[in-house]
Amino acid sequence: MLATILLTVFFDPLVPFYASVTGGVVTLITSIPLGIFTAGFGILLMIPVCVIWGAVATNSYNKKVVGISR
Repeated sequence: MLATILLTVFFDPLVPFYASVTGGVVTLITSIPLGIFTAGFGILLMIPVCVIWGAVATNSYNKKVVGISR
């Protein structure tokens, strides 16, 4: 979880691919136009969104893995 949060802060729209493909596609498609139309300031708005999305996806995946091993 910590790795996902730290990587998301440093590599904003790319890390949700690590946690979920859907999350990565959505954040990447949203981040590119937002960054272009706001001269890059929109990316600052996407960082918390990406952190939350990555944390939720990682938590969901971890719960599935723990559930499988029991």
